[in-house]
Amino acid sequence: QSMLIYKDLGLEMARVRTQWILGQMLIKSGKIAEGLDRVGKSRSEFVLLGNNLDAGLAALDMVEACLASGRNAQAHSLCANLSDLFIAAGMTTNAMTAMAYLNEAVETKQATPRLVRHVRQFMEDFPQQPARLFAPPPVP
Repeated sequence: QSMLIYKDLGLEMARVRTQWILGQMLIKSGKIAEGLDRVGKSRSEFVLLGNNLDAGLAALDMVEACLASGRNAQAHSLCANLSDLFIAAGMTTNAMTAMAYLNEAVETKQATPRLVRHVRQFMEDFPQQPARLFAPPPVP
């Protein structure tokens, strides 16, 4: 219901963020397909609204969920153009290093949900810390 209120008030970004959060909650509760659908719609709507950073973060949420649920081919296809979203968001070399690392891990089937969370956190923090260098996560 809150999404309808946001739409009626012209608060599209808030509506899309709410949809994104609902999708994340569905994924965490085990409703993977339904959650991926909602997060995917959010990603697409963020792109239409010009919010490429959140679109990229939503896509990373999807990659994590796909890897955690054995949907490796879907995770691979999601990563194919993921860097483009972050480039469109103005991310620079340090952020692209993180994306290259993730893409290589997905390509070689070494990616894990933990790695995706690490890269996602780096990308989320990047606008406030653009000089920070990417480092792989510590070995558990």
